[in-house]
This record gives sequence, structure tokens and C-alpha cells, in this order.
Amino acid sequence: MSPLTGTVNQVINFTATGANSSLQHELQYKFNWGDNSESSWGSSTQSHTYTSTGQFTIQAEARCEDDNIESTLYSATVTISDPTYTLTVNLNPPNGGTVSLNPPEGSYTAGTQVTLTAMPNANYTFGSWSGADPGGSGTTAYVTMGSANRTVTANFNAVAATLYTLTVTLNPANGGTVTLSPPGGSYAAGTPVTLTVMPNANYTFGSWSGVDTSSGTTAYVTMGSSNRTVTANLNYSGGVPPPPSGALGTVTNPYKINKLTTKVYNGYIPEISLITLEGRSLFQEVQSSILW
Repeated sequence: MSPLTGTVNQVINFTATGANSSLQHELQYKFNWGDNSESSWGSSTQSHTYTSTGQFTIQAEARCEDDNIESTLYSATVTISDPTYTLTVNLNPPNGGTVSLNPPEGSYTAGTQVTLTAMPNANYTFGSWSGADPGGSGTTAYVTMGSANRTVTANFNAVAATLYTLTVTLNPANGGTVTLSPPGGSYAAGTPVTLTVMPNANYTFGSWSGVDTSSGTTAYVTMGSSNRTVTANLNYSGGVPPPPSGALGTVTNPYKINKLTTKVYNGYIPEISLITLEGRSLFQEVQSSILW
């Protein structure tokens, strides 16, 4: 016999099987529902509604339509409980926060009071409740379940995120370039940033300073609640580097040249300075008189 569970005021269809007539006659069935009521003789499937909770023993009988010989097939116990109703919680917007329920099940019997607590995510504040009972306060709302499903919505408001600056320096300044992903250089706390250095000609990558982790020319930074500075250190690998900014009239000599031939310009020789890679001055002269 089935089913063996149900709820109060639910119309439940019960089916009895297993009876046979040796004369191949049609059979009729009657159910004793176990709550001081029984069905009329009829088909093997009949319905019943229980009005209270509890366990009820059902007995099924069968008889031959022609000779009315009755026999008890078997009995079964059905458990009847109070119906439950679903409390659905929506988030507006979906990533604005979370809501906890107490009790936490989500399905409740009529009369159950449920406490809802909203928790905004980062960069959101709680706004309001929709569909809750009166009497809530701030992020807390209350719902008393009735005999139907209910839906409650927690509304959150987006707030502008505080941005922090990621400053990238190159050492030396003309040694290469660095790209950021995501680009921009200003980020909210918790944003992961990938830095990639590309050395210029005659330079190789050396090391990172100020990053969280790195692997070769790639480094990683997760922004916190303050500005950050990262340095990409590059090494000079050969060739004649460009003169430093503001050094007009100064020639840097990485090859230790010890002879210099100058050409008079309008009768004057400008100041000339030769410096080794170690920074040692090889030659310096200022000639301000006319040579002819």
C-alpha cells in the first residue's frame, strides 16, 4: 500500500495491490483509514484527507463482486505531518550581499516566525526590505509564515569604491616599460594586478621591488587600502646608452677612450668631458679663446 506519508488537509490517493480472484472475478476494495472512518467498496485506488497529525493504521479489504467474499489484504501505517511552506529570499542586486535565516531551513510550518539578517558585501550598503512583516529594524526583518509560500527581497545600494594608486618606477628610467593588467593604475582594495616588464634595447630585466610575488618579468600585486609603489630594476647589457637627461654637452664614454679629437666651432671649443663606466673622469677642458 502506498504512499506512507502525507500532510494535514492533503488529498492522498492510496492504492492496494496483491488481491486475486481464483475465479477471475472482478474485485472491490474498502479502506479503513485508521481515524474512525472508512471508505465505501470501490476500486483499488481511493483517496482520503486527514485533518490532524499523527500515525494512522490503514487496513485494506477486498471482495469478489459476485459472491461478496471478503478478506483482509494487509495493513500499513501512514504518518501525517503539518504542511510546510517555502520562504524564498531574493537579493537586489544579486551580488549586493547575503541573508541568513533563523531558523535556517527555508521551509516552515504555518505560524513559524523567521528572523532574516542582511549582510552587505564590500562596496554596498543595506537599503530596505520588500515583502517582510512590519516591525523589522535596519538589516533585521521578521516573517511569520502562514499557509502559503512567501517571498522576501533584501535591497542593497552600491557605493563608490575607494581607489588606491599603484605607482610603477623604472630603474633606470630609460631601461624599459611596464604594462598593467587591468590597466589604469588606480584600483579598489582587493584588486589583483599583473605587471609585465619589457626591457629596452641593451637592457635586461634584473629584479622587482615592492611586489607580492613574481616570476621573471611578470609580477603580481593585490591592492590593499593604501597606495603602493613597485620598481622594475633593469641591467645595462652593452652598447652606447643615451645621455642622461639634462647632460647636454657631456659625452659618456663606456669604452675608456683616451683620445679625443675636437673640431673648432666658430673659433671656440666647448667644454668636453669623458667619463669611464666606473665614473672616472678621463679628460676635461674648457677653451674659450679664439684659436687663430
